[in-house]
Amino acid sequence: MENKEIEDDQLDQYSGGEIKEFKDTKVPTFLKITYFTLIAWGLTWFVFYFDGSQGYLDRGYWQELAQAAKTTISSW
Repeated sequence: MENKEIEDDQLDQYSGGEIKEFKDTKVPTFLKITYFTLIAWGLTWFVFYFDGSQGYLDRGYWQELAQAAKTTISSW
């Protein structure tokens, strides 16, 4: 019985006890790196391809359609 009480004291419980984790658990380093990388990758794609793909990654008439819809930023 005492082991169960000690075990519960060392755990944080969420969702009525369905999810349990050890107290003061830190986020793993690889997960922090992954979050940063995905955010950087998304921002890079947004900046470089906001006006449509060019060169090797060109998907045909996408640039022309974006210009016809007036959804491009000409200053980039």
